[in-house]
Amino acid sequence: MRIYPVLLLLATLLPLPALGSDAGDFVGADTSGQARLLETWAAQPVPGRLPLLQALQDGRLAADSDKHPFIDNQGTLEGIDTPTPTTVCVGC
Repeated sequence: MRIYPVLLLLATLLPLPALGSDAGDFVGADTSGQARLLETWAAQPVPGRLPLLQALQDGRLAADSDKHPFIDNQGTLEGIDTPTPTTVCVGC
């Protein structure tokens, strides 16, 4: 029975896989991948995706060359799914 605490300790020391954000996954995917994501999201709705889906529907979702997602709010690109919100003024 002493093996279980040791196994639990070893399991906590394993590196966790990097979890991508929904927006980051979407902008990083190719067209067919984006379609699969939308189908999955439609089957499994999550309220936290609503701003992303609204921006996508309104044509306000953008990405930079590194595939970081942004939402265009009246000419200001706001970074989403970043540790600290990023704001970029377009045309300033």
